[in-house]
Amino acid sequence: MNSGIDSILEKFQNIFPFNLLEDGQITDCLNNFEYLECSPGTRIFSRDEKADHLFFVLEGTVRISGDRKNAVVSNAELGPGDRFGEEAIQRGGSRRTDAVSVTATSLLLLKNRDLVLLENKYPLLRDRFSLLAQSQKVSSDLVLPWLAPAEKIQLISRRHKIIPFLRLLLINLVGLAAFSLLLFASFSSRDFNQLLMVMALLVLLMGILAGFWAAVEWANDYFIVTNFRVVAQRQLYGFFDSRQESPVSAILSTGFDTSLLGRLIGYGTVNLRSYTGEIAFKKLPFPQSIFDYLEHLREQATREKKEEERKGIEATLAGRLGGVEAGKKSKTQAKSQPHPSSSVYQSSSSMDWLARFFQLRQVKGNSIIYRTHWWILMKKTLVPFLLLALLFVGFLGRAMGLFTSIPETPFYAATLGLTVISALWWLYQYLDWYNDQYVLTKDQLMDVSRKPLGYEDRRSAPVKNIQTVEFKRKGLIGLLLNYGTVRIQIGNEELTFDDVYAPSQIQAEVYLHLKKYQDEQQRAEGQRMAEWITTYDQIKRSKDDGNKEQR
Repeated sequence: MNSGIDSILEKFQNIFPFNLLEDGQITDCLNNFEYLECSPGTRIFSRDEKADHLFFVLEGTVRISGDRKNAVVSNAELGPGDRFGEEAIQRGGSRRTDAVSVTATSLLLLKNRDLVLLENKYPLLRDRFSLLAQSQKVSSDLVLPWLAPAEKIQLISRRHKIIPFLRLLLINLVGLAAFSLLLFASFSSRDFNQLLMVMALLVLLMGILAGFWAAVEWANDYFIVTNFRVVAQRQLYGFFDSRQESPVSAILSTGFDTSLLGRLIGYGTVNLRSYTGEIAFKKLPFPQSIFDYLEHLREQATREKKEEERKGIEATLAGRLGGVEAGKKSKTQAKSQPHPSSSVYQSSSSMDWLARFFQLRQVKGNSIIYRTHWWILMKKTLVPFLLLALLFVGFLGRAMGLFTSIPETPFYAATLGLTVISALWWLYQYLDWYNDQYVLTKDQLMDVSRKPLGYEDRRSAPVKNIQTVEFKRKGLIGLLLNYGTVRIQIGNEELTFDDVYAPSQIQAEVYLHLKKYQDEQQRAEGQRMAEWITTYDQIKRSKDDGNKEQR
């Protein structure tokens, strides 16, 4: 590691958690690392191998793939500053993934025995490494279909393990106490009371089910950080399913707080402050470490954004000065950016087929139109539909010789009149449903509510001001039929897409739309900056030419 040591040290200083150390300590840590260069296609390690090294990428790209095809580690591509092989943090572990270099790659390797030495020498590193190992363990089998192209998981955490334990303890104590009291009352009664015995068994069964439910609920709550956004995903079977997220660029500051019990056990609340207020993630393990990591990611995102802007301006200037190659590069960069998914509602499932049949999502030009779930249409049109069905049955009954006590002419006239009224009522309710639209354009979000024979209410907000995007599915019907509300915070305003089908997919599409808009604005800003520089260069040249002529 004598060659290019200064360059390696400069990059190493920006790698978490070593960036938390002093300069002398960072240099000391670097002396424990090995340097490795890989050519494209080099297999770095394979599944089930002994995990004896932790890796950090200095340059190049590494592909990580796991057993599960759709897990977050499958087909993940890591770049400079990323880490992999966290199984080595837990001594005696084995690899759960494969790692292959995609391009010419430079890596830093840390043996697990040296890692232990560094943890003992610098205790600050111990919790940070434990957090990274825990995150890798959780993410190895996790499937997140809403991840955008090129989006990488940086950190995943559940609430502290003590939380389900305390819940199980409380539920079991209450259940056992109630079971014991009922059982005692049953046996101590003058005649053996079978009802009390049945109630005691039911209480015991309910306690077991409640404990299992609490454990499953804890397992489905995630705090997720990617290179694009911060996400809180929660799911409570039979009650609700929600995901709240905020772009990293919208986070103004981070913080954490702990109670006395939290400090003793090792959990706390991590707070993210954005333009719209505060998002709190409660009872997370290693709150100080998570706080440090979030601060590191915010600083890294700022550096990467500046670097992207610099490269974009450089490519634009090169293109203006006659470089066709630069134009190709800019096109390649544009292709690498995530675009709104065209697979929304396109699966072969019956629910997606119904969504397409009822046109719950329409693409018109550059606009995407969403409508409320077909179940809402069914509820709106239920009464007129039942009236039409009743009138049809009455008509058939009369044709078959029933209702002969009613004169024929008045009966058919009343049936015809009521049929026309019911049909018009059904049509009115259908148009009322059809005209309620949520529109996503290139740079606007709109909520349009239009009555067939009445007013039209239209609310809109710019895409660029989106701060947080959240969805919720509530109730058993909402979970079974997969509909809910997408809440979009835009500055001090809030837009809600109510009762839409597959709100998680709409949330992801809105977010990708925001990302695409930001990328386009960044490229446009680069073009404007390049025009300024080109204009300045032209003016300077013209003045220089004028001065030469005067001489």
